[in-house]
Amino acid sequence: MLFSVYVDDLISLLRDSGYGMYIDKLFAGCIIYADDILLLSSSCHGLQSMLHICNEFGNTWDIHFNPAMCHFWRTRSKAV
Repeated sequence: MLFSVYVDDLISLLRDSGYGMYIDKLFAGCIIYADDILLLSSSCHGLQSMLHICNEFGNTWDIHFNPAMCHFWRTRSKAV
C-alpha cells in the first residue's frame, strides 16, 4: 500500500515532465504492475530524462531500483 503512495507521486512527476509516450492526451509513458515499472518513450533522450527523474525521486525518498532487473529495448522504424 505504501509503495502505491510513493509511486503515485513518481507517475505525476513523469507525466508532468512532458517526456514519455502519449495516446491522444493520455499519458502512457509509465506502466506499473505490482513493484515493476515500465518506462516508454519515443526517443532515447526522453527515456534518459525519465530515468533521471526516477533516479532523483529514488534519492529523495530512499527508494532503491535494482539495476540487475533493468532492461533496455530500442527498436528502429523502417524507412519507407
